[in-house]
This record gives sequence, structure tokens and C-alpha cells, in this order.
Amino acid sequence: MSTVLFILILLIVSGIVAWAGDTLGRVLGKRRIALFNLRPRRTSLLIAILTGILITGCTIFILYLANANIRYALDNMDRIRREIETLNTARDEAIAQRDDALMLVETAHSDLAIAESVVGQLKTEQQFYTGQISTLQSDVDLLRVAVEVLANERESLTAQVGRLESEMEAIIAEREVRVAELEDEINTNLQIISNQENRMAWLDGEISRLNRTIDDLTQELQSFALGDVKVYEGQLLVTFSIDTLPAIQYIYSDLQLNVDRIPNVYLDPVTGEAVLADNSIEVTSVQYNQAIEAIRAVNSDKAIIIIYATENVVEDQPVPVRIEVTHDFKVYSQASLIYSNSYTEPSVGVQQPYRATLAQFFEDARNSVVNDRSLIPITSGEALQMTIDDYLDLAEILADVGFPAEIRIIALTDIYRTDFLVYGDQFTVSILPVTTTMDGVDPE
Repeated sequence: MSTVLFILILLIVSGIVAWAGDTLGRVLGKRRIALFNLRPRRTSLLIAILTGILITGCTIFILYLANANIRYALDNMDRIRREIETLNTARDEAIAQRDDALMLVETAHSDLAIAESVVGQLKTEQQFYTGQISTLQSDVDLLRVAVEVLANERESLTAQVGRLESEMEAIIAEREVRVAELEDEINTNLQIISNQENRMAWLDGEISRLNRTIDDLTQELQSFALGDVKVYEGQLLVTFSIDTLPAIQYIYSDLQLNVDRIPNVYLDPVTGEAVLADNSIEVTSVQYNQAIEAIRAVNSDKAIIIIYATENVVEDQPVPVRIEVTHDFKVYSQASLIYSNSYTEPSVGVQQPYRATLAQFFEDARNSVVNDRSLIPITSGEALQMTIDDYLDLAEILADVGFPAEIRIIALTDIYRTDFLVYGDQFTVSILPVTTTMDGVDPE
């Protein structure tokens, strides 16, 4: 539909609606007709208002029917508004990008000017280096002449080297003869040294044996002079742990309580009786104070206390001690090797050779963990604890593996000085065949 025709139809419809409204108002006015209980004059005013509303409504309706753009605008008013806002935002961003591009162009112009200046400088330097190259070319020509001179000298030196090589071959031949003579002399001296070393080793063994005899005699003399020695100097008496967090008076009480318990917890490993039952433990206030300071300085919740005897002590004598405080009380890490040893078959006539070998192995292992790692077997007769069924099962495994065999104790968890080694909880035992001959295996 053309714009002229559209406007013409709009004017005709508006005129018809206005004429109809005026005619209706006049008819109602003449007849004095009232609508909605209003006066005739107000009724006529109402008709005029409705006529104006109808004109506007008809106008919008005709516009909606006649123009697709107006229909789209009325149906999508909110959407069009949002699109307008989006386009305005895009326009603002495009303007900002244009401004940035202009700034980049200005920067590029500035960089171009700088580059042109640098190019000028480079041209000047090029001219300078061209002169330098000419000078260097002259130097190269001089060096070539020097190389020719050196080549002639090299030929002369090569001839001298040939003569020296001949002389050196004669010297080498003479040296080989002399070396052979010296090797014979060295072998003779080595044999003498070996004999002397064997003699010294035998003397060292005799000295060690005599020292042990002296120690035994010294202990016997002490025993005759003072009575039976209950504790020897440097012997471990007890190891225990103390909390580091309580107040000093509580740490002191806990420390003193454990010290007072030593005569009752230091047991004879054979009889199980208290060795120091008739002895007292001699600890000074200075030792207590120093131990408490060391305990409070430990950077851990627990401190490990290790107490040693400082003198040989007989019955009824007080036991002077040395107190050590440490926090490094882990002696074995998980999966680490606690003890291992290899065994061959016992001599003929031993009943139950597999059980006898296991008994010897566990005795060796107990001595190792007690003496080497200072584990606490003091309050218990066993450092390694296991049932008779565990022992018999291991004997059957050893019988299946056969001799020679290597027996190992492996830690199942991290093990501390305050722990007892319980089979299946703290450690396990593996038995492996020994496929090659091993030096130092002591048949048990």
C-alpha cells in the first residue's frame, strides 16, 4: 500500500468516526437521553470523549493492519528497545576501538620516525665499518705472509719431532726393562709386608684377648672387693616418654616417679627378678632441672628420656645416673629392615634343626634391637613378642625353603623406642633361600 493511499484511508476513517460521534451526540442531546444516569449534557460530553478514544483506537488498528513494520514494532517493543541498547553499546565500543586504533597509528608514526633516525645512524656506522674492513683486509694480507713463514718453521720442527720420537722410543725400551726390575723388587717387598701384616693381625688378636682377660680379671677384683656388680658403667637402665606440654611441676613429678621406679623395672633377663631392688637411684636437683629444661625445649608433644648408669654399682649402693633427653625416638621406619642373618644347616645330631635355627635367629635379633637400637625390653622379658603358633609356622616355612637360608625381620609400621615388637603388628619375618656361597655365614 502506498503512503498517499494509507494517509487518505486514515483521514476518511477518522472523519467518519468523528461524524458518527457528533451525530450521535446531537441526537441524544435533542432527545434529552441520559446514559448511565448522567445528565444529557454530561452524556453528550461522554460521547465526545468516547469518539476521541475510538478515533485513536481506529487509527492504531488501521496502522497495525496496513503496515508490517508498525505491526513488528508494536509486537516487539521490548525486544527492539533491548536491540537499540545493544547497538548503542556496540557503537560505543567501536568508537573506543577507533580511538585506540588512532593512538596506535600515532605510536606507529612515532616509532617510524625513530626507526628512520636509527637507519641514518646505521648508515653512518656502515661507512665507518667499511673503512675498518679495508684496514682489516690489509692486516689479513700481512698475516698470510706470516703464515707462510710459520709453515716453513713447522716443517723444520716436524723434522726435529721425528728425531725426538726416535730418542723417546729408545728411552721407553730402557724404561720397560727398568720397570720389570722394579716390579720384581716390589713383589718381593709386598710379600714381606704381607707376612708382617699377618704377624700384626695375630698380635692384635692376642692383644684383644689379653684386654678381655684384663677386663674379666678387673671385674672379678671388683667383685671380690665390693661384692657382685649389679650395674656396670654406661649400662642402659630405663627409657620412657614424658609429655612436654604440662606445667613444670607436673613434668618434674612425672620424671621423679619414673626415676623412682627404676629399681623395680630393671629386671634380670634370665630370672625376671628386679636387679636393683636393694639399690636407690641417685639424681641431683641440678640433673632434674637440666632434664626439665631439655624436655621443655623439645619441639614435639613427647620427649624420650634415656637413663644410663655412670659407675659400676654393687648391692645396697646408690646408683649415679646420666639422663639424656631426645625427641628423635623413631628407630625403624615402615618397610625398613630391622635385622637379617644367614644360616646354614646345624651340625648333625641337633634335634629340630629348623626350630633351633629360628631360636638362634630370634636371640640374635633381640640382642641387636636391644643393644644397637636401645629399644625398651626393660619392663618385659621379650623385645620381640610372638606366639608359639607363629614360631611353629615360621619353622615350617624354613623347612620348605631349606638351608642355607636368609631370615629377615621387616618393620610393618614406624617403630619407636617405647614400642615392643609384636609379630604381625610391628614386624613380619621373611625367609629366603641363599643361592650363592656367602662369606661370614656362621653355621648354627
